[in-house]
Amino acid sequence: MAIRQISNGHWQSRVRKKGHPTQSKVFKKKVDAEKWEHDVLAQMNRGVFVSAKEAERTTLRELLQRYIDEYVPRLADARRTTNRALALMKRPIAQMIVASVRSSDVAAFIKERQAD
Repeated sequence: MAIRQISNGHWQSRVRKKGHPTQSKVFKKKVDAEKWEHDVLAQMNRGVFVSAKEAERTTLRELLQRYIDEYVPRLADARRTTNRALALMKRPIAQMIVASVRSSDVAAFIKERQAD
């Protein structure tokens, strides 16, 4: 575990634990870096840690495309499922980073669909 101040005045926290990939994240406040470090280490110790790195750099659109490419061909009604996924990919929610999608975003999407 290490917290250091970087050149732009922000704080970088790094957690290294045997059996887990190294995790690091940058924060504006040192207290936030310390809290994140503590939380990640606690999750690792309990065996419930899941890295969010991929979710933090992947859009819902990319996930839908992977779903179409890898899973849909095995379905009985692949064409219908593909069309539904392609329609969803045109919606604003599909441009969101997966890690940032909240229940309020899904609720707004549902209301948008109901209005159509």
